[in-house]
Amino acid sequence: MKLTNLNIFSRKPKTLAAAIHIKRHAHQNRHLLITRYILILFISLATLAGAGCSDKGAIDQKSVARHIKQSKAYLSQGQFRAANIEARNAIQKSPDNIDGHIALGTILNELGRYKKNIELLEQLPDDAYKNNAFLYTLLNAYMGRGKYLSAADLLDTHEILMRQRPIDYSLALAALNEAQDDLSAAEDIYYQLLNQSPDNVEVLLGLIRIKYQQGDLYSTEKLISQVQVIAPVNSDIDFIKAKISVDKKHYSQAETLLTEAI
Repeated sequence: MKLTNLNIFSRKPKTLAAAIHIKRHAHQNRHLLITRYILILFISLATLAGAGCSDKGAIDQKSVARHIKQSKAYLSQGQFRAANIEARNAIQKSPDNIDGHIALGTILNELGRYKKNIELLEQLPDDAYKNNAFLYTLLNAYMGRGKYLSAADLLDTHEILMRQRPIDYSLALAALNEAQDDLSAAEDIYYQLLNQSPDNVEVLLGLIRIKYQQGDLYSTEKLISQVQVIAPVNSDIDFIKAKISVDKKHYSQAETLLTEAI
């Protein structure tokens, strides 16, 4: 009987130690489980936050695209102030989006603010020069400002990319030759383009300017008639017709044409 009691008492420490071990193990499991839940919760929150940021970014880009589209629409209607506001809103929301800068640059070119436009465009990162629309916007600013060497350098440096718009590239070369008084070279390019695109108003206007400078009023007026069939309302044509009227001493007619052009 004593042996039995001794056996019983001798097992108690083992049983107690096991209980303590089990309790500690259970405590560790609970701690591990809590840690795991916290980690899962953290990951879930981070995922939701990331998705939220992604959604916000997508929304912002859609908003930017709307601003740019609206800016172009206003510009086509001659509403320069509204177009300018929309373009600047696009830039403010997404400074890295090149389309906003191109939209603003196009407006500034239309307003004749070439110097300001050049300052803004030239300060953009080098990646901007990989965008054809940017290059032509900057080119137009150089041409408008009379920076023909800069224009020639731009066409030469980025020839491969800019030639992806072949008609625009040829028009730019012709305009550059025309601006530098190489009328013969410009005329050759315009006639080549005319064969490719007979109804291109820009090409016809180029030829009209050259023929007028050459004193060939017959060809000038013939080309003007051709343009007026394609584009009945054109301020450039009105200006040239006004010059012809002045040459013919038809001052009243010239005044009317200039008023309509303005």
